[in-house]
Amino acid sequence: YLLVKTLLNTFNAVWAGIPGFVLAAGEFFGKIGEIDSAVQVQETSVKGYTQNKKKAKGKMVGKALKIAGALKKNATEIDDSALFEDVNFTESGLLYATDTLVRERCLKIHAKAMLHAAALVPEGILATDITELGTLIAAYETIIGSPSQIRADKKVATANLKVFIKL
Repeated sequence: YLLVKTLLNTFNAVWAGIPGFVLAAGEFFGKIGEIDSAVQVQETSVKGYTQNKKKAKGKMVGKALKIAGALKKNATEIDDSALFEDVNFTESGLLYATDTLVRERCLKIHAKAMLHAAALVPEGILATDITELGTLIAAYETIIGSPSQIRADKKVATANLKVFIKL
């Protein structure tokens, strides 16, 4: 099909004045575009996903623990045991939790930090730190679930290729 595509492009001036041929060539180029798109989806790699996810998780957990530490110190100072328990997570409790659980725990820390932002300033936690945690959580959310979605997209693209080539 690539040879036909090349020839059509090369001799465009010859066939451009023939309405039926123009219509057929348009359909042909449309099908080629669909096939190329499906092939690109099929060739999507999940290589490096695990490393990227681990790196994103590590950054998110590091920031969350720093903020949680300041929240726990503040909770101890104001004698708020509920706040202390809400953010009392260990590094291993975050790093080795499932993707959705670590996300939920970091979101909880972020929400508590937003509520107690002013009290965290003396501990060295600024609004930019809290915002950064939110950004890290959002970045992590985009990564989790990616490989399974890529595999599903590849499966659909393969099925589509069979349809595109038959037509």
